[in-house]
Amino acid sequence: MTISIQHALRHLDWAEQKFFALLEAMPEQHLASHYGNPDWTVAIIAQHIVSGASWYEFCLTGVFPKEPAVPTTSAEMALLRTYVADRNAVLHAQADLDDELLFVSHEGDEFTVWRSILLSQAVHHSVEHRAQIACALEANGYRGIDLDSLDAWAYASATGL
Repeated sequence: MTISIQHALRHLDWAEQKFFALLEAMPEQHLASHYGNPDWTVAIIAQHIVSGASWYEFCLTGVFPKEPAVPTTSAEMALLRTYVADRNAVLHAQADLDDELLFVSHEGDEFTVWRSILLSQAVHHSVEHRAQIACALEANGYRGIDLDSLDAWAYASATGL
């Protein structure tokens, strides 16, 4: 079988849905947790994950979806979970296309990037910021996210893939 980014994207979907469900179930005051920079809260980082997904969708399709607001409630966190699932569906569709060098132009910035690199970056971006959220929660005394429960081995065990 040819190696496919689709496997990594399916893991991304699974991990993000579980991760955002954990955030949604937490007391709302946890959303204000941070470490280091007090402006970089759990809520802002969570919104940044989905904002990044919007950016990747734009780079891949030329369409910039309307981004959701920074969540302040569990219900708003649930909206982020739905929103990121919709963005990930676009990533899956893009992964079915041939790899090609894409030209991206946005607000005066222009660059080229391979479709495969954007899809790979989407996965890495989410992992990076999920780790920051877990650190922010732990730095504030909240232990609600075990990142090992979202890794490749947990995914394989949960899905049989």
